Amino acid sequence: MPVSEAKMRGSAVSEEICEMTDQDSRTWGSCGALPSSFDPNHRKYRCCCGHVHATTGMQIILALLSITVLFDMWQVIGGLASSPKLDKYDMVSVAVRFAIGAGITGSILVSLVTERAALLVPYLLLQGAGLAAGLVFFVAFLYISLFGDRSTAASFLRSHGHSIKSKEDLQLNYISWLMVISFAIVILLQVWLMSIVIACWRYMRDKRAFNKSLGAIEVPSRPSSKNTMRTTRSADQLDQKQPKVEATRTSSATLDYV
Repeated sequence: MPVSEAKMRGSAVSEEICEMTDQDSRTWGSCGALPSSFDPNHRKYRCCCGHVHATTGMQIILALLSITVLFDMWQVIGGLASSPKLDKYDMVSVAVRFAIGAGITGSILVSLVTERAALLVPYLLLQGAGLAAGLVFFVAFLYISLFGDRSTAASFLRSHGHSIKSKEDLQLNYISWLMVISFAIVILLQVWLMSIVIACWRYMRDKRAFNKSLGAIEVPSRPSSKNTMRTTRSADQLDQKQPKVEATRTSSATLDYV
């Protein structure tokens, strides 16, 4: 009886170890170590009211930025070719704008190819700076339209090359409120673009983290099989030693009786 119980116990231990080994060779989803599943089509990774994926939105933004950079480059080349005595201030401003635009466009392109979320941060910071500037101008022109001198709006347009000859209050009021509406549209556009960038950044970050977690929790099956063989062999050795112990006890009892 003790021998049979030992064999049953040893076989049960070996079966349990084999089951654990099969589970360890897979991912640790049953133990709760596997993170939540990654859904690339989740709503938080989409833009335009959920109709377009964030990466597609970033590709459209990249195309628009590329057109802007090419236009600035053409302006620099055309200005130098047409009149070498062009104003240095204008040329420097266009060259700086071209350099910044080319750098931002390159970082977005590399980010979309390599799926690195950190490379979207420069464009996100640029959009944040544009949003802050738009808010300042919006508040300023709103205050001017309500309480201040409306001729300031006309002076602002003249400084940007627009000819404003009328000095009537009705015309100036119309111009000031037009500036308020224009900056409100710019602010909404900046917020919309930033939402697309943030959604794409979140998608790349979560996808990269999920892939890293999957690679970290996988366990090779060969070392587990070796441990299983050792444990099973030790159980068999215990079963073989059990009859020797029983035989020793029987012989000692016989000697005592004699």
